[in-house]
Amino acid sequence: MIDGKDLESDASIAGRGTVERANEYIPWTSRTQAEIKSAGTPPLEYDIDMLAERYSGPSILFGDSGAMKSWQGVEECRCIATGQPLFGKFAVRPRPFAVYVNIDAPPYNFDRRVSMIVESIPNFIVFNVEKFSLEHFERDVLQRFPGAWVVVDCFADTFFPDPREEQGAAMRRFIRSLRMLYAKYECNGTIIDHSRRQKPGDPSSTERFYGSGQKKAAIRAMRYAERLRRKDDRPNSLRVKISCEKPGEVPLWEPFLVTFTWTDENFTTTYGGRFDEATARGEAALQHRTIIEQYMDPNEHLDGVTAAHLVKMSKLAKKQVLAALKTRGIERVGDGRNTRYKLIEPMVEQPDE
Repeated sequence: MIDGKDLESDASIAGRGTVERANEYIPWTSRTQAEIKSAGTPPLEYDIDMLAERYSGPSILFGDSGAMKSWQGVEECRCIATGQPLFGKFAVRPRPFAVYVNIDAPPYNFDRRVSMIVESIPNFIVFNVEKFSLEHFERDVLQRFPGAWVVVDCFADTFFPDPREEQGAAMRRFIRSLRMLYAKYECNGTIIDHSRRQKPGDPSSTERFYGSGQKKAAIRAMRYAERLRRKDDRPNSLRVKISCEKPGEVPLWEPFLVTFTWTDENFTTTYGGRFDEATARGEAALQHRTIIEQYMDPNEHLDGVTAAHLVKMSKLAKKQVLAALKTRGIERVGDGRNTRYKLIEPMVEQPDE
């Protein structure tokens, strides 16, 4: 149930025949593999090169708070409406309208974000709504702006199943209803979502996305956004790693970096290159550096500390500690067994005394 409405009724309103009408037999049709091969299939078409295939329906962009998900959605709309490449890198296929349905942020805050776009874009439409229903979504958004790129922010504000239902089945039915509505009006877009916060004891195989596995099964493509924190980041910028969680019909693509930069009046995004193994190792070393610093207090360890001491105290592997000790701001003193390390420039801000 959503807002007292039955999901199957919404699917029937969408009218694609996936919910069989009462007392009406709708035969299935079939073709042989040879017929399909002989007829041929068209090449993939993209709304956003590499990231968003045109006919698979909306994808999910998910991540923790601070991963710039909403800003990414705004940037998608800006680029689809104007024809400019996303993040200055990925070519887009312009659509007649770009629509952002904001349910998550207070209207004042969201209006401030879109006003920070340098251009004035008349075909970029914003809905600030308090309550979501598939009926309003169809009539007020999709019917009015057919063929649009539509961003919905966020999933948690759209899906409210009847607690008596099996949650996985309800979520799958809801997502399929959304996909059918997008297809009916030849729209595409992104649904913004939260990630699942890891809990102590969770195995490494635990899914990062939030909610039933049927969400991932029913949606066609998923992207994961992760903020990368570094001390040398400028105050007015931050970096985000974007990974392919589920590629759908497109080839699996490698993670990449995007830098977000803003002033009081505008913001910009810049493609930062592939997140390759060297970058990953560097990021891991910086993360481990923030752990070992607490055991390197220069007031307490005037002559520095050994790597063995840091391994023991931090519980990190020796190779992780040695990589962290190679980062900027740590001085090496001595050789062999007498090697010690002094903290010269902390990455982690120290509390005021």
